[in-house]
Amino acid sequence: MNYENKFIELQDELKGINIDLDNYCKPEDIYLLQDATDLYDLLNDHAAFGEQIIGYYKAAKYLSINDPSFHNSINWAQQRGYKVADFTSELLASVHKSQTLIHSFWNCEKEINNIIWK
Repeated sequence: MNYENKFIELQDELKGINIDLDNYCKPEDIYLLQDATDLYDLLNDHAAFGEQIIGYYKAAKYLSINDPSFHNSINWAQQRGYKVADFTSELLASVHKSQTLIHSFWNCEKEINNIIWK
């Protein structure tokens, strides 16, 4: 399978988790990928997982739907080195959304590898 077709298949797979591959690489970059880890590194280097939620209302609404206990958001923020004094609703919502994207990516690891290895 040529790189253009692989790119299109990867693009379709990543659209399911709201990542637009066009924003981070070109079809000819696909030949550099050995596996999903390489794609993750490429996307991460270009801040594809760096979602920001700006505004108290948006952040509070996002958290009330996705992490009402703040358990995951606080845990992930602490893992990233933030201290309790740094916590704002915007920070926690952004960390949660970014981490959710990362988890969604790794949930597609098998499918991504199958495309790369064709």
